[in-house]
Amino acid sequence: MTDHEKLRRDIDTLRESVRIEWQEIEAKNLGTAERHDLMTHIKWCVNELGLLLQKFEDLEKLGRRHGLL
Repeated sequence: MTDHEKLRRDIDTLRESVRIEWQEIEAKNLGTAERHDLMTHIKWCVNELGLLLQKFEDLEKLGRRHGLL
């Protein structure tokens, strides 16, 4: 698996995690602590997505410079 494919997989996994956790927040009658924990994890995922997106863009630029993409 290439670095590009690994990043894409990681991005997809985080996106799915955020999607599922939003569904849990909307569908369940959660207590304050549970809601806080889910929101904290969603924020962490979003931050990680930003970092992975930057890595993905860097790989894209590198690939274009070297004629790999």
